[in-house]
Amino acid sequence: MRALPLSLLSLYLLLTPAALAVGTPAGTVITNTATFDSADGAVDSNPASLTVQAVCGLTLGQDGQDRSVQAGQGAYFSHLLTNTGNARQTFTLTPAPNGVNVYQDLDANGQPGTGEGPVESVTLGQDASTALLLGGMVSTFGARTWTLSASCANPQDGQSTVSDTLSSQGTSLVITKTLTTPAQIQAGEAASYTVTVKNPNPVAVSGVTLDDPLPQNETFVSASPAPTTQDGQALHWEFGTLQPNETRTVSLNTATVTGTPDDTLVTNTATAKSSDLPGSVQASAALRVFTTTLLLTKAVLERNADAGDLLHYTVTLSNPSGAELSGVTIIDTPAAGLRYLAGSARLDGQGIPDPAQSGGVLTFAANVLHARQTITLTYSLQVGPDTAEILPNTATGRAIAGNSSTAPAVVNSNMARVSIPRVARLFGGLGEILGRVYVDRSGSGHYVDGIDTPVAGARILLAGGREVLTDQQGRYHFADLQPGTYTLRLDPKSAPWAARPWPGDRGLTGSRGAEVFSLTNIDFPLIPNTGGVK
Repeated sequence: MRALPLSLLSLYLLLTPAALAVGTPAGTVITNTATFDSADGAVDSNPASLTVQAVCGLTLGQDGQDRSVQAGQGAYFSHLLTNTGNARQTFTLTPAPNGVNVYQDLDANGQPGTGEGPVESVTLGQDASTALLLGGMVSTFGARTWTLSASCANPQDGQSTVSDTLSSQGTSLVITKTLTTPAQIQAGEAASYTVTVKNPNPVAVSGVTLDDPLPQNETFVSASPAPTTQDGQALHWEFGTLQPNETRTVSLNTATVTGTPDDTLVTNTATAKSSDLPGSVQASAALRVFTTTLLLTKAVLERNADAGDLLHYTVTLSNPSGAELSGVTIIDTPAAGLRYLAGSARLDGQGIPDPAQSGGVLTFAANVLHARQTITLTYSLQVGPDTAEILPNTATGRAIAGNSSTAPAVVNSNMARVSIPRVARLFGGLGEILGRVYVDRSGSGHYVDGIDTPVAGARILLAGGREVLTDQQGRYHFADLQPGTYTLRLDPKSAPWAARPWPGDRGLTGSRGAEVFSLTNIDFPLIPNTGGVK
């Protein structure tokens, strides 16, 4: 067999090792000698050597990550860059878009730290890897794509690109709306509001608007700043961009429509939104319209009085409105020295609890006053020894309209006043007790001529042993009494029916006690027979 030319063999050995150089460190020298075997024996070729050249290669991992953050925060995506070439290489790093940076995460904590500033390239030895961070501060809202490309010095030798998706949300706008005028007004009166819109985000928000459609019972008067546009009742402001923590304020003046019915709740709602933020926010303020006042009258039965006398008062309270009122009270302020007679209060003829007393003021609870209803309150006061010459007494009414938790309206009445003179009745320094026994057919607790029936021959006992019988008019009289406290009792055997219970009788009906200073009146009303037998 003929031997191969040595030159051809050398060329063959030069080309073949080059195909095996990838992964072999650059600069490695590979020497190869070929041996040709034949029947004539073995022949060695001349040695052929080659040096492995540098080959650039890389991988960039963790492609296609997806994350959501709050605007104003930092967002960072971690990617692992590996040198897959056969030599130490410097790789160029290209982030996009502008404002996004690449950091070498030397401490592997997922956040740029001290000494981990933005880098444009990194150098890695063969088979070495490093963690890279793609990211930065998020200063806008919405979704966006960040990319990172790593390449060899000649990108044609090697390049890898990863893409990450980031969405950022913001905190909703903060809106407030408050009344700067009272929440209770009359029809036709003015109302004023303050509306604020705040951007609570650490980044600016754009496309901020405010809308305030006035309800049908309000009309627009003025605003500062003025609305950008107005379409009938609809008011619209365009604020544009609000910087971080910036607040815009609107002062709004309106008026309620004349003729608005009593107890109308007027709710005014404003809405704010931004083109950078999803949805909208609202704030409301409510006021209640009530124009009508309660009507109160007051009268006293007696024309004059002296110490020990009882005064019988009648108060009427009318609701001329078409609304039902709750929490109705009648506040009575008697003259100093007039004392309320326990158990004497009646509302429309029915007994009610005694009034609350504070500082000499009596507060009677009447609860509910229906639309266009009138109620009548009666009660008695006793004249004390320390009263003035004129005994004035004033009263007012008060009620609540609407729900107590949503702009309730306090409805007041006029003030009514009655006065009677105190007339001293002189009996040589001694006192007297006179009164009447009668069938209380009127149910009023005091004698009504023409309705109630006098009882003749009833026996009245005075503690200490004195007693008298009533005359044909049911009247009795004890004279020459030393000033002091006395107890009287109606003999139940001398009366056709039982005496009406009275506060202070301690369950012993027909018993009465009184302080006697001069002329004192004490009546004994009897409960009529409801069966009609006389």
